[in-house]
Amino acid sequence: MNSGAFHGFNLRFGGATATADNGTGVPHPPPRRSGQSGNESDHRFAHFFRHKCRSLLLGSAADFTDHHDPLSIRILFKGIQAVNEIGADNRITADADTGTISIDSLRILKVTGGDFNTESGIILNKGTVTANETTIHLPDVYTNKGSISLDESILNCAASLTNQGIFTAYDTEFNGSGFFTNDSTLTTRTVVFNMGLDNSGLATMYGKSIFNDTLITQASSTMNIRSHSNVPFRFDPVKGFVNKGLINCNTGAADYYGGGQLTSSEGMLINDVGGTINFTGGGSSYYSGMYAPMVNHGEISVSHNTRFSHASADFVNMGSINVLKGWKLEFQGASFTNQSGGLKMGLAIQLLRSPTNFLWPKI
Repeated sequence: MNSGAFHGFNLRFGGATATADNGTGVPHPPPRRSGQSGNESDHRFAHFFRHKCRSLLLGSAADFTDHHDPLSIRILFKGIQAVNEIGADNRITADADTGTISIDSLRILKVTGGDFNTESGIILNKGTVTANETTIHLPDVYTNKGSISLDESILNCAASLTNQGIFTAYDTEFNGSGFFTNDSTLTTRTVVFNMGLDNSGLATMYGKSIFNDTLITQASSTMNIRSHSNVPFRFDPVKGFVNKGLINCNTGAADYYGGGQLTSSEGMLINDVGGTINFTGGGSSYYSGMYAPMVNHGEISVSHNTRFSHASADFVNMGSINVLKGWKLEFQGASFTNQSGGLKMGLAIQLLRSPTNFLWPKI
């Protein structure tokens, strides 16, 4: 057997007992139906200068692969850690798409508790997604074309969320730096928006609705604000807003805790040209109320006892206010100026508590 003229000779200092039938340091006879072990030398591998240190068992390392590799004191070609890291490894680009969830029509995805994170992946919803007591992380830009129902949950969306299907949220918080755009049907109960809401569809909001960011109601939109389970509504765009669509404020007939409130903690409510605000009650004895400064350029209709009340607030009418027969409109602790608008009274206007100012334009 020819394993090279002197290649096997470097075993002379080895501490281990020599093996019989030694080809290139392999302690077994040649395999059947094959040639003898050959001397595969001079393969010119790129890393032949850097191999592991020799074993202590052998006084001189046996070169079992016989590639003419010299002594080395360190390991140079060692794979970089790839576990728990998503990125390029050995110049191979990582797959940026970390997963796709597809919910077809008539199919349901149900999530209960914990975190549901799809911000780095893709979710295609044409069916139904339900989540209870869950923190949901959506992709930066997401469009819902199916049905989403959230209960006691938190929804995070870094950029924009568009609803073109059915979106229901109870006791839910919305977080994001962009807008939730409702082009279809949105139903909520006791919600907090820490992102903008742009409504161009139908939105029905029960109980408390707090908007800590921008609220926009487009000309084509309808927003129904209603009480829930005997608790009156509180609709609070904290920074104020401009209404260009239709808003229906309804205080339920069985409200035990007073009438509903359309208010703004820090801003002003503007009913723009073409905008309409209706105050209705369904037989409740409690007053609905406007508890924020307001400028009306559109139309306000009162078919339920209603009170405009805010300390030092100014209510300015440059549109039309229509108080339907049998109902009262009260101004309490505020100034009312009818600059160029019209005021129709079905029953009475009452001025309560000084310093109420009631001003009419000069004729």
